[in-house]
Amino acid sequence: MPHLGRHLWQALERGLVSPRVLMVLTLHHGLECGHCTEESWAPRDDVQEQAIWPRDDSRPVSVEAKGQLEELSVLDLEEGLGKIQRARTRFRSVPLTIALVQEVRTCKGKGELKEAHRFAAFAMAVAHRIHGITHWRTLLSLANAEAGDVARRRGDREQAAKLLHRAEGWAEGFRDSGEGARVAPPDVLIEATRALYQSRLLTEYGEIVRAYMHLLMAHALFRLAGREEELAEVKERLQSLAGRVGEGGTRVDPRLEWLIQPGSPLDFSKGLDEEEPSEEHGSPGTPEDGKTS
Repeated sequence: MPHLGRHLWQALERGLVSPRVLMVLTLHHGLECGHCTEESWAPRDDVQEQAIWPRDDSRPVSVEAKGQLEELSVLDLEEGLGKIQRARTRFRSVPLTIALVQEVRTCKGKGELKEAHRFAAFAMAVAHRIHGITHWRTLLSLANAEAGDVARRRGDREQAAKLLHRAEGWAEGFRDSGEGARVAPPDVLIEATRALYQSRLLTEYGEIVRAYMHLLMAHALFRLAGREEELAEVKERLQSLAGRVGEGGTRVDPRLEWLIQPGSPLDFSKGLDEEEPSEEHGSPGTPEDGKTS
């Protein structure tokens, strides 16, 4: 199938093709992408089982990770990074990376952004050192995403954009490196978190439609993970963005203008569809009772 070229967009702009047709073509085109096709047929039961982010945030970290976290906690940024880099076998584990990210989030919740920045830098340094371990690219993506959100909170949008772009790059590298879906699927909570953080930054830039798209992704993934707290924030942000479309200072990619027109499939005035999936139909690509047509 050919790419979605300029002539198709011209036809859309002139009203010669409906938005629904473009959405169907986009979906079909995406399913012809090698990675997207592989993901569409990937087993559905591995999302939770092989996840690396703890589903219970109150779960205590390992004794070793806790000890190393305490060592880093009393050091300033330069001293802590030096200690991590000089170590031969210590400060290079998945549990420590996760513990540092949790510390970043705790500091953000308290408004201690300087401390959050310090722990985010430590998390990135530790994640870099676990090269070769399954999920190391995913953890690098998470650490960079956390650092990007901290930078945004500190008012440095340019640095935030760089870090979030780097986070996406690590995630894509994870998929393309042989460490992807065939070995260990991307962690659903990390993917959801990255989408949420990207939407926050895009909102500050006035990129309302793009921010909304990232929120829709975050909503689906947080819902899959059963994370009610994060879902509450996503829903609130979706409602807030719906009221900002068209206001002064917002920017809309002209290729996406049709998405926000009255009556379009994503007309913001309709809100987010919260309907539960029908029990009358099986999942796409999963014939019921093993029957095929």
